[in-house]
Amino acid sequence: NRAALADMYHPEAMVTLEDKRVSGREAIKEILTTSLSFNRIQHVVTKVDCQPTPEQGVMILVTGRLQCDDDHPHAFSQLFNLKPANNSYFVFHDIFKLSLHNTL
Repeated sequence: NRAALADMYHPEAMVTLEDKRVSGREAIKEILTTSLSFNRIQHVVTKVDCQPTPEQGVMILVTGRLQCDDDHPHAFSQLFNLKPANNSYFVFHDIFKLSLHNTL
C-alpha cells in the first residue's frame, strides 16, 4: 500500500525521486501513488551507512539493486534524514537515485 507509506513522512518532509522534487505529506503521497508505474519491486540492499545528526536525528544511506516488474535490475542509492518527533522518528528528507550511466 504505497499511500500508507506517506504516513512515515513528516508533514513538512521533502522527497526527491530522480528528477521530481516535492514537499509536504500530501505531495509525497501523490508521487508515491501516481508517479510509480511498476506493480512489483524487489530490493537487494548492499550496504546501509548511518550517522547521527546534531538534532538527535539519523542520516541513512542505502545502496543496492532493485528490480521492477520484469525489468533488468538497476543499482540505486537512497538517502534518508530521520528526525525525532512525538517520541518517534519521521522521514524528513528522502533522496532516491537510480545509478544509471551513459555508456556512449
